[in-house]
Amino acid sequence: VGRLSLEPEEQIRYLNQIGVGGLSEELALEFNDALQLGSQLAEAGQLVLAEVQILETIDAALVEMSGPDHRELWGDDALREAAEWREIRLLAASFFLASGIPVVR
Repeated sequence: VGRLSLEPEEQIRYLNQIGVGGLSEELALEFNDALQLGSQLAEAGQLVLAEVQILETIDAALVEMSGPDHRELWGDDALREAAEWREIRLLAASFFLASGIPVVR
C-alpha cells in the first residue's frame, strides 16, 4: 500500500530502480500481494474493518482501471496526470490514517 501512496515521481523512480520503468502495472501487482496478506491479517483480527474496507476499495479501483480499454492509465504520464491515480494515492494514504501509521513521503 505504501508505494501506492507515493508521489508520481517517486513511483516512477521506484519502477525504474526495479527494472520495470514505464510499467505501472507492477504497482498493482505488488498491491495484490499485499491484499492477500491483508486478508490473512484480517482473518487473524489484526486489521480493523475500516482498514479492510479501504484495501477492498483500492482493489476495486485498480480492477476498474484494468483491461485493454484502459491502457492509457498504465504509463508514466498517467501516474503523473490521471485522476484515477490521484484517487489511488488518496485511498492508500487513508489506509495509513485509518491504521494510525504516519504516511512517509
